[in-house]
Amino acid sequence: MLLRHEYGPDRVGLSIYLAGQLFDATGDLLRLAGHRPPTPAELFERFLGWAAPRLNGTRRPRMSPADGRHPPSPDTRSTIMDVRDAARRWADAWAQGWPARDVARIVDRQAEDGDHWASMFRPYRGRAGLRSYVETCFGEETRPAEVWFGEPRIDGDTATIEYWAVTYPYDEPVTISGCTLVRFDAEGLVTESRDYSHSTEGRFLPPTSLFP
Repeated sequence: MLLRHEYGPDRVGLSIYLAGQLFDATGDLLRLAGHRPPTPAELFERFLGWAAPRLNGTRRPRMSPADGRHPPSPDTRSTIMDVRDAARRWADAWAQGWPARDVARIVDRQAEDGDHWASMFRPYRGRAGLRSYVETCFGEETRPAEVWFGEPRIDGDTATIEYWAVTYPYDEPVTISGCTLVRFDAEGLVTESRDYSHSTEGRFLPPTSLFP
């Protein structure tokens, strides 16, 4: 409850913090668990679900833009479906584009001025910044990546998408377990994406329970 008080109305900031805790715990589970690990749904509910607003027939609170004006409030259910569709298109672009090193397929899902944070210390500004980042990463990969993406979790105009990848920079396998928070505009394009990931050398496939 102290976290609710600390973050106040900033549910996105709280979710980002909790997502980091979730992936720290996931790494520990994969190393230490001597029995069936919790399912993705169980992990989400334990770390993130309690902080998400619940649908109870009332409008979800939304953060106001910097100018203080409140955006119009579309029907909650249709908004969630629109964002879910946009998130699935985003995940599909990465799932198909990453192994094929198809930069355009990934970049086309980004708004012209949408920012991508490869980490909280590596922002790439606008569509051009994302293109530069993806081209650099793909330039190091000498074999097609193996990738898995989970079902998006939706909160207002923001989706959280878990992923797992085995990449081959300079032909050496590196396994990445990550989660990306993605915010969309009215056209379903990404206005901001923030990636949180852990990587380790070697090829490790995801537990079967993570991406059924």
